[in-house]
Amino acid sequence: MDKLYQFVDIPNLERVQQELLNSIQHDYKLHDRPHAFTYNLEYVAKTCPTLMQWLIPKCKLPLRLLRYYVTPPRQNLGIHIDGGYNSPTVPFGLNIPVIGVKDTYQIFYKCDSDNMYGNTPDGYNQSLHPKDVSKLVPIDKVEITTPCFTNNSVMHNVENNTDEYRIMFVIRWYLHQTKAREIEEVINLS
Repeated sequence: MDKLYQFVDIPNLERVQQELLNSIQHDYKLHDRPHAFTYNLEYVAKTCPTLMQWLIPKCKLPLRLLRYYVTPPRQNLGIHIDGGYNSPTVPFGLNIPVIGVKDTYQIFYKCDSDNMYGNTPDGYNQSLHPKDVSKLVPIDKVEITTPCFTNNSVMHNVENNTDEYRIMFVIRWYLHQTKAREIEEVINLS
């Protein structure tokens, strides 16, 4: 993906958002720091039929990940690149806002390769992080209030400076070093 982000229209978005919110099986407000949780395709298809009836016929490749990201009030998701030294970077993800997204931002940064290190934090997939945050240069930011593909192979984070919990549902596809690196290779948006 060459762009940093690309918005996409999903029909019946309010219904999709309500189904996504209702499918969460735990009290996400019990956590006082950013966290994520994943559900399998069978569960999401059953609990979020409006989204899946739109998504599945459009997919050209299998779905790899269906995950919720929760950022509590006045919290930030750490600066990172999805993927790392021993695994391909994740070229993009489809982000569907669920609740609490107004006035929150995904920020993209320029980060030189000599200012990165890799790790696997708290059971998540491998990721790259800046060694020195003061050397980062913000290049753009986006408020994701409608569905949006974001470039996850560029250093980024999420800032939630509101009093609300921010929940984003993320969809990811097949991961390979050279294949499925562009949106059109995994989903038909026409």
